[in-house]
Amino acid sequence: MIRHKLMHELQIGPDRVVGRMIDTIDFHAAAKEILIRLHPGLTTPQLPASRLIYIRQLFVRLHICQIRHFSLKEGDFMVKVMLWISIPVLIMWPLICPAAEVPHELAGFILGGKIDVYMQRLKPDTVLPVRYLESLKEVETEKLRGYKTGLVSYATCLTPPRIVRLKFKYADSSKAFYDQLLQRFKARFSEPDEYRGDPFHIVVAWKWSFKDENNNDISLILQHNTKDEEEKQGNSVKMTMWNLLKEEMRCFEEKHPEAVESERSDFRYDKNRPVDWEHFIPH
Repeated sequence: MIRHKLMHELQIGPDRVVGRMIDTIDFHAAAKEILIRLHPGLTTPQLPASRLIYIRQLFVRLHICQIRHFSLKEGDFMVKVMLWISIPVLIMWPLICPAAEVPHELAGFILGGKIDVYMQRLKPDTVLPVRYLESLKEVETEKLRGYKTGLVSYATCLTPPRIVRLKFKYADSSKAFYDQLLQRFKARFSEPDEYRGDPFHIVVAWKWSFKDENNNDISLILQHNTKDEEEKQGNSVKMTMWNLLKEEMRCFEEKHPEAVESERSDFRYDKNRPVDWEHFIPH
């Protein structure tokens, strides 16, 4: 189909043919496809419209679609276009669209920061161990403008104790506020990497995953829930530095092997051994 169309349009001149061919290409999708194939772990943000126009003009100047270079077969055309797209995209990508920002801070609290620095903004009498992760402590923040509650989790085995997780609930629990937040999260951090809510959107949650220049693994989850009583109500945000959390867990296991051993399950189903099923079924 492309071959017959181009043969018909050759009479109008190669420059106009070039323009029409380029207009059929989704540059944003092509750029993302190339970069994802070259860097599988890369999260590519949306390209601004002005930059897409610039790329298009650059392609025209390079004459990447000049008719004499193509066999006029659809497959060959697309292969060559994709090949040439990669050249300006890879060269100009840092200028076209800088890397998505990696979040570290929320409401003045910084992941990986020393917990002692923030004691004036915390409620010491609310400190509790995190369930199943006893070396982690969780403490409430003092009242923060725009937030209903704030919880800071910090490591105690590592020295000095450092913040590994931030869980904050916004004062405004409306879906309208959540939608505005989500829009701004996407603008700053690009599209989320994973949907973490339920399929019926009773709980709506989007997750971003990052790796910063220091090789820290950081996750960010923005959630909305006003119906599921088993989940945190309203609008909430959670940030976790996973490599620091894992480092804390290793530290605790090395210092307290007896505690780790005591937590091992004392039961595992074996079809060859008798089971007291009445013990597991409600009466």
